[in-house]
Amino acid sequence: MILSLFTLIGGESHNAQHSTRFASGRSAATLSQSQIIVNVERPEQFRYLGQRDFQKWALTAASSIKAFYKDYPLERTVITVHAGAGDTVLYGESTYNDELGQGEIEVLVGRETSFESLITSWTLTHEMVHLTFPIVHEDDRWLAEGIATYVEPIARKRTGLISEEQVWQELAEGLPQGFSEASPPYLRIGNFRGTRHRGEMYWGGALFCLLADLKIRETTSNSMGLEDALVSIVREGGTSASDWSARKALSVADAKLGKPLLLPLFEQFQDEEVEVDLQELYNKLGLVYDQGEFKLQDQAPLLPMRLAITGNADGK
Repeated sequence: MILSLFTLIGGESHNAQHSTRFASGRSAATLSQSQIIVNVERPEQFRYLGQRDFQKWALTAASSIKAFYKDYPLERTVITVHAGAGDTVLYGESTYNDELGQGEIEVLVGRETSFESLITSWTLTHEMVHLTFPIVHEDDRWLAEGIATYVEPIARKRTGLISEEQVWQELAEGLPQGFSEASPPYLRIGNFRGTRHRGEMYWGGALFCLLADLKIRETTSNSMGLEDALVSIVREGGTSASDWSARKALSVADAKLGKPLLLPLFEQFQDEEVEVDLQELYNKLGLVYDQGEFKLQDQAPLLPMRLAITGNADGK
């Protein structure tokens, strides 16, 4: 199946700006140490970091989640930090403990990691995004990983950790990894059910999210986006604490959107091969590759949508 961008996101952009429809919950300042608990195993192994550094890192990541989802989704999250070799954050994994009623994240951090490297790392924010969505069946894991990959840089941009340029640079460089085959001018993607391919799970899933975001914005004249859909899932109880399936979560989101937008696209990516002209998508968003990096152009058909996705359109 060939889905042109005109099929996926419509042929025209709209000038309506993104609007936020939900009242804010806790402020970043009220994300407390009783809500975000950090346990550092053998803290003496870290050369430059102490308990307060890890706590600040955790609260900063949680604040990014709140900036995107309007609140932090769980009452209690326990983060366990392990020491490893090197000078960066090496690994992260998240789950939900039903018995204790808490989200749990394990992170492996290099013993030589500086505070600057720690605070600018994406890993903990990525794992916290997982806590905002159901722990789905392995066949649907690409969707959960795609959401975490897509939302993480946008959420960190909302709290000033990275710039708009960095968000799109990361996405533009990563998205080609989600394609299994190139057949110019289209790239073939999809048939993801049960995939274990890392590029397909993370970046193929992220492309699903981007196309879904643009489709929602095209359909609603840019008044709603994937953000609203994901927030609605959380508010209806579809976090990692739930036993929801991927389809139930997307059905709840579609109900919020007022029409079936996410579930049909999910079914296409899950069971069919979809071909997308990625260069056309970049051109419409105003992403131009120049001297080794992607740069943003303001003369682009989808500029209002691009700005709304990262939160620029309404000054956030």
